[in-house]
Amino acid sequence: MPIDAEILGNGSVGNVQIDTYKYTMNGKDGIGFSLKAVQVTKLVEYKNGNSLSFEIEGETEVVVPTDTNTDDSDW
Repeated sequence: MPIDAEILGNGSVGNVQIDTYKYTMNGKDGIGFSLKAVQVTKLVEYKNGNSLSFEIEGETEVVVPTDTNTDDSDW
């Protein structure tokens, strides 16, 4: 049954189904995953109350490392 993602609140419980795959990038091997399905088994409804809310402030900044030859454990 579809669910409106805007009401999915913290504390909700569920299951996810993923696929894993191997990849090679810049000479390094890794394992990635892709999300296939989500099942919510306990819905804690999100309600936008007056006590905790934020105003939208500007753009989201995405930082991408420029040196791909080093270990990315610092990210």
